[in-house]
Amino acid sequence: MKIIALLPLALCVSAATNADVLISQYIEGSSNNKAIELYNTSGNSVDLKDYTLSFYSNGNTSASTVIDLTGSINPGATYVVASQNASSAITGLANQLSGQNFFNGNDAIVLSRSTTVVDSLGQKGVDPGSEWGTGLTSTKDNSLIRLETVSQGDTNPDDPFNPAAQYRGLAKDDFSGLGEHTFSPDDSGGGEEGSLAGVCTNCPDLDKVAAASDFDPASYYAAVQAEINAGSDSAIVRQRLSETLANGHRQLTYDEVWTALTETDEDPANNNNVILFYSNRSIAKSSNGSGTASSNPDNWNREHSWPKSHGFSERNNEAYTDIQHLRATDISVNSSRGSLDFDYSDAPLAEAPENRVDGDSFEPRDAIKGDVARMMMYMDVRYEGNTDVTPDLRLVNYLTAGGDAELGKLCTLLQWHENDPVDASESARADRIYEYQGNRNPFVDHPEWVSLLYSDQACDNSAPAPVEPELQPQSPAAPIMLTAVFDATLRGGVPKGIELLVTRDIDDLSICGVGSANNGGGSDGQEFTFDAVSASAGDYLYLASENDKFLSFFGFAPDYTSGAMSINGDDAIEVFCDDAVVDTYGDINTDGNGEAWEYTNSFAYRTGGAASATFDVAQWNVPGVDTLNNQTTNATATIPIPVGTFSLTPATLFFSEYIEGSGYNKALELVNLGGTDVALADYSIQIFANGNTTPNDLISLSGTLSPGEVFVIANNQADNAILAEADTVTGAISFNGDDAVVLWLKNNIVDAIGQIGVRSNWGSGDTSTKNRTLRRQDGISIGDDNAYDSFDPATEWNGFAQNTFDDLGRYHNGGGNGGGSNELGACYEDAVFIHEVQGDGFSSPRTGESVIIEAVVSHVTPGLSGFFMQEESADYDSNDNTSEGVFVAGNTGELMVGDVVRLKGVVEESYGRTQLVAQGDPLVCANASSSVTPVVLNLPQAFAGEFEAYEGMMVTNQSDWLVNNVYSYGKYGEIQVGSERLFTPTQLFGQGLSKPKILPKVIRWMFC
Repeated sequence: MKIIALLPLALCVSAATNADVLISQYIEGSSNNKAIELYNTSGNSVDLKDYTLSFYSNGNTSASTVIDLTGSINPGATYVVASQNASSAITGLANQLSGQNFFNGNDAIVLSRSTTVVDSLGQKGVDPGSEWGTGLTSTKDNSLIRLETVSQGDTNPDDPFNPAAQYRGLAKDDFSGLGEHTFSPDDSGGGEEGSLAGVCTNCPDLDKVAAASDFDPASYYAAVQAEINAGSDSAIVRQRLSETLANGHRQLTYDEVWTALTETDEDPANNNNVILFYSNRSIAKSSNGSGTASSNPDNWNREHSWPKSHGFSERNNEAYTDIQHLRATDISVNSSRGSLDFDYSDAPLAEAPENRVDGDSFEPRDAIKGDVARMMMYMDVRYEGNTDVTPDLRLVNYLTAGGDAELGKLCTLLQWHENDPVDASESARADRIYEYQGNRNPFVDHPEWVSLLYSDQACDNSAPAPVEPELQPQSPAAPIMLTAVFDATLRGGVPKGIELLVTRDIDDLSICGVGSANNGGGSDGQEFTFDAVSASAGDYLYLASENDKFLSFFGFAPDYTSGAMSINGDDAIEVFCDDAVVDTYGDINTDGNGEAWEYTNSFAYRTGGAASATFDVAQWNVPGVDTLNNQTTNATATIPIPVGTFSLTPATLFFSEYIEGSGYNKALELVNLGGTDVALADYSIQIFANGNTTPNDLISLSGTLSPGEVFVIANNQADNAILAEADTVTGAISFNGDDAVVLWLKNNIVDAIGQIGVRSNWGSGDTSTKNRTLRRQDGISIGDDNAYDSFDPATEWNGFAQNTFDDLGRYHNGGGNGGGSNELGACYEDAVFIHEVQGDGFSSPRTGESVIIEAVVSHVTPGLSGFFMQEESADYDSNDNTSEGVFVAGNTGELMVGDVVRLKGVVEESYGRTQLVAQGDPLVCANASSSVTPVVLNLPQAFAGEFEAYEGMMVTNQSDWLVNNVYSYGKYGEIQVGSERLFTPTQLFGQGLSKPKILPKVIRWMFC
């Protein structure tokens, strides 16, 4: 066997490099839409022959991909490196294409010259979960553009990374500006005299991130103004405004807040002093209450004008260090104000009598009342609960209690805004904040937007009564969906056509039709309309270009024929219902030739997802072009089209884990055991506290939950072990063991923990709702939809000790290790064979089922959190298209190769591969007493799909194999081998060739 020796690559981090190249744009879009843009900041051309781009996956310290750069960059020009499988909108602007694995949102990127780091994005050696940053300036599903003022790369890839500090964001698959970059370096960092270090006690230096003189309000607020001009609902305007304020927001440290306030609150008459917000005193910047100076009540400190106890008590919350609402105040006045709401108050404040205070509110002096109001409205809009861990902060028209993420009193603040308009000093402070934090207060820049976002209806002078959820009615799902497209090769290149699945009963099919988009020419609209007949859920419909060849190839006639199906394998398909696109295959604006979805002389078959006007190739099995060449019937085809096999299982959601731990350690986990994506916006959660029959505020959900996945909702102040698994955080997840928790689907209860109207700790021992973790037992597939009957957790839940979080974010339908029979039966009793699980198609015929298998452990892989099992040769079936091996995701424990193991697991498809998710621990029937026979694998194979028959099996070779790629070895334990050297076409052929004449005839094969 030919072996390539792997040598470690050392990257030297330079403390100060003068490299002339930096990363100017980052694209992490859908599918293969990945690209990095480089920019030459110098006045000379830069030769890239010594430069590399390295990608570090999932917190690894070794690069999974290294791309050697070629060519050069002219002065002030860009150079785009992109995936060769990206859309044409990217590849058309690329200077260099690569077929290597690119990056995801949690992968670090390092640009090096020889062994010197010249720029980086992300933090090498750290897995941030799904991304760095939040909102549009996160590294997941966004495009990031380097700020114009950044003149040097981040040369330390090992330090913490916050993209908002140096990047602004664009939405997913927005490639605006790719191939061009605006460069306007700002070297005016620090204050008027340069460095700010030491301007006050324990005050670090702080550079500017923007220049107020360059601020363009029309550009900054363009997305918001567009919604206003379009007459959008105020909720949409509010969301766009929140996104705008988050975009470019640099999160300061709490020490840096000291320094920032010496600039934002500076006394215009004495630049050595700050003006104290409430007392209006001018005091030396150096008299800040840091360290021992905090005991002097006449010093100044950092006041959270929106009290931190109202929603964000932890320093890692962005709101905690947001200088839009942090002010320099007297220590004594800050103490007197405490965490009180703003409202008209009774008595003058002794140390600053222009302000007033009473037992439940604080009233600032008249000159700053409008400033207070606009700061509070900024906080209300900026923090909507959809970024970092700060919950949704809400202004309400009543006096509140500490601990809630809300503050009053809204209508009083609206009056103050009207009575005290924006003045020059407030505008000047807004500019200074922009320079040091990077965002604006929209109500200072656009005071007129207050009336747009805060209606008079908010001023009802009373706290709202708890209400039942009133969610918007859900639009019905598309009645039909695409499940197959095909372009066969009988004489005349037929049959051509599509398979559709009827997803729900429909009385009149003529509301739907089909159209094709040829060669990327855009939509031709609906070209075929179905007959006015009824159809039942589960029916398949076949639409073909003609009848006879379809009948000859498939053995049955199509339901309909139409010239609209005169398609080729590079044409996209659209499905219409009620004059709207409800499903699509391919990109109507892109010629499919060479795209990942091309099906020329072949087919594509759906493996997951639901009908959608947005195409996702990951939901389809596309075996490649020419798989139907010389195939006369589907039944005898080497890779047959699996017609009539797609199953659309109704989706279900219910609670799968409940954590009622100490302090703020509260969390709920939802699981989707259905076969379709679930829109979480249709679901909501309410807590009925202390036996009440009226609930706390509605906890709305958002996003999509895929089949077999879980969604974790946690308290925003929970321990890091919980927050690391949380998909969303909110202070509203705050319940005790005597509070009922209810899951709603629209206006219907679909699951409940506890009993509404009863104040009690339900259960006993570990299986109790008080100070315990509960996990749903094996076999539970629907929730408890009666929240008013008696509740005993032991009937459906397994219990664990307080603060047990080890299984949060993972669901195995087995209730963890706390009990619940796995019903494995005895060793050597009847079990399901692995070839029955695998089936002879591209996906398992038993997906979603719970099965018991008994076979031999062929390989143990703790790094992949599981192990491989394979049938003994005597148990093989006679079908060459079925595999006898499978990967099991579960605890490897003390398992050894050769163990005969009996286990129960749920069948699922993961990245196109069939696997079992273990339900409980396996039963070892014999220790290391058996072995499996490796299957001889010969390369090359005629079709990539032939490897399906070896999935999960131990293989061996008889002829030499060449190692072609090791980049995924550290991440997945995989290498790529072939019968000969595997080349990327661009390594052999220059640009401009439509089809290379010679390609290496080798099929890649990955194995562990």
